[in-house]
Amino acid sequence: MKQLKIIEYKNRIGVFGACCFSPEQTFECGQCFRFERNNAGEYEGIASSHFARILLEGEAVVFRDSTVNEVRDFWIPYLDLERDYEKIVCSFPENSHISTAAHCCSGIHILKQDPWETLCSFIISQNNNIPRIKKIVKSLCENFGEKLDCGGYSFPDIEKIAAAGVEGLSIIKSGFRAKYIIDAAEKVAGGKINLETLKLMTYEQAKAELIKIKGVGEKVASCVTLFGLGFLNAFPVDVWIKRVLQKYYGEDFDIGYFGEYAGIAQQYLFHYERGNKKFRHFS
Repeated sequence: MKQLKIIEYKNRIGVFGACCFSPEQTFECGQCFRFERNNAGEYEGIASSHFARILLEGEAVVFRDSTVNEVRDFWIPYLDLERDYEKIVCSFPENSHISTAAHCCSGIHILKQDPWETLCSFIISQNNNIPRIKKIVKSLCENFGEKLDCGGYSFPDIEKIAAAGVEGLSIIKSGFRAKYIIDAAEKVAGGKINLETLKLMTYEQAKAELIKIKGVGEKVASCVTLFGLGFLNAFPVDVWIKRVLQKYYGEDFDIGYFGEYAGIAQQYLFHYERGNKKFRHFS
């Protein structure tokens, strides 16, 4: 783990010593849906019930509208700032594909998101585009979350969503996904699935439990295990990753190839292959 230094100055809190962190790449790689870039170049958003504006200034990760305690106890773990991502990249097999992707997308950190928020958000993500996912998630929070001092809303409690029912969720216009959100809420609220207990299982066991929820398949379950449960060996496969695997690794590819940090490799490959205009194509 990296040794970080927290310095408070003026109306900002700076964290020094973090490795390979880019707010832009981290918040725009498709792993979360409640952060936006503002006119000042900061990424502002809410995670659970915590609000902050985040940017890079030189070597510092800077937080505005937060406190030292919040930065230390919530935001540093949430942004995974203590992890040595350079060491992880060095652990990957040496080939041009992952090397190029990791170099171009080295600022991505895997966020430690709330499991319920992650589950609900990725159910909403099914057959959807990011602007619409963000719109539905925002509406869900505004209609069922708690108003915060920042003017935004917390992510809704499981029990409140379960009590709303499919009809109650019609206000957020999530379409066919409403019945899946409610099934997830009912199973978690009723104790049939304990999201905290899933963290103690193996990746395959946790994924199998999540798939018991209506509408949750391999891809959504893998996303939840990676972004919400901390399984860094999880390897979600969508059309972009299928394209990468077929093009560069062949049909017999085994996700074990990338080792215990396969999920981080997946995010590098995913973000690169999606066609970010800043990146060149694989050579």
